[in-house]
Amino acid sequence: MKTFSGLILGFTISLLASSCQDLYSGGEGAIFISFQQRSLPSSKSGGVTGSCGFTKSGGGVPETENFLLTVTDSGGSVIYDGPYGSSPEKIIVTPGSYTVSAVSRKFAEPSFDAVQYGDTQVVMVSSGSTASVTLNCRQLNSGICLQADEKFKSLFPKGMLYIKGADGELEYSFNETRTAFFNPGSISVILGSGGMEQTLFTRTLQAQQILNIKVSASVKTASGGISIEVDTAAVRKSEEYTYGAGGGNDVGNAYSVSEARDHAGENGVWVWGYIVGT
Repeated sequence: MKTFSGLILGFTISLLASSCQDLYSGGEGAIFISFQQRSLPSSKSGGVTGSCGFTKSGGGVPETENFLLTVTDSGGSVIYDGPYGSSPEKIIVTPGSYTVSAVSRKFAEPSFDAVQYGDTQVVMVSSGSTASVTLNCRQLNSGICLQADEKFKSLFPKGMLYIKGADGELEYSFNETRTAFFNPGSISVILGSGGMEQTLFTRTLQAQQILNIKVSASVKTASGGISIEVDTAAVRKSEEYTYGAGGGNDVGNAYSVSEARDHAGENGVWVWGYIVGT
């Protein structure tokens, strides 16, 4: 049984190179797998702020023994599929190309506090030797956390937010504080109130990205809006959006055509550009 203490954000799988021809029979080679331990960053350094964040039990990285390891050959046949802690010390294989991958958890549909780390690499194994490959694990899915302020709650006292992506939808109450995770791609934030549904905005999430979004409502001189904070492993970006008074409602702040693509579903938006036609 392989034992490692602590949590990790990334790990290294080393397939140590050698030329020990007498170690393997029948011209076989071997894959030797080990982990390099790294520390898990704090919520502050990870870009999750305010009331949004990971729960201790649901959002951290599991012990290395529990990472799901998969080794397949060039034809797709599975050589090993299971927890790293249950894998053999050396995986004996015939010469050829192999795909080695590992993930911290399975992730197929939207879920709360379900960050997934992993990576995949291809390694060539020669007869009588042990090949070498390194997997640099990173966050594979995307996170989003919504924070409805009092102005928004008072405007929609019986409302409910929903986050919808290609793989499913999550109900997000006004008092929810957990981070919702989706596969990278387009997601829409929808307001349900009084039996009606309205798409507030649509965004495209990238791997390694966590958006921390404050949802506010326009009340005369109020200047509340939506702010976005991206995980430090990705490019940091920010924007503002307020229900009923988005930046696009002011002709002086009109969006370009490329910017407008990121504001699908919003109403009363000004866009500047050129019309070419007859």
